[in-house]
Amino acid sequence: MKLRHAKVVYWGVIPTVLSAVVTLLGTLLRVPAVHFLGKCALFIGLTGLILALATGFKLKGFQKGNAQVQAILQKHKRLSIILVGIVFFLTLVRLLAEPLFLKTIHPPYLVLSIISVGLVLAVRYFGSQLTLSKK
Repeated sequence: MKLRHAKVVYWGVIPTVLSAVVTLLGTLLRVPAVHFLGKCALFIGLTGLILALATGFKLKGFQKGNAQVQAILQKHKRLSIILVGIVFFLTLVRLLAEPLFLKTIHPPYLVLSIISVGLVLAVRYFGSQLTLSKK
């Protein structure tokens, strides 16, 4: 089965956004089950984002584009790598500091989660620009 980048990206995007929203709710409501859902969504999101990054680097249709397409492609790649790095860091924090999540509010973690959602939107925007430029 050949994995298509356009389909795989959603395996990472949806759980990553869900994790940020659920983690925010879990922090405000202090409900263990909600925290667990956020943690699971984060792990699934990281796996999906890594898979999306791998399939994206294998694409060959945009290497011959003009300078404008190349600039969009570079922004898309850079932001994607930054997004995976942030989500990887958030996952490590969840693994190492999980017991603390129910006891205190972690503003830096929540801010990074919100930034990850913003990056998802930016990466998706530049990806759609690439798709439109190919047509």
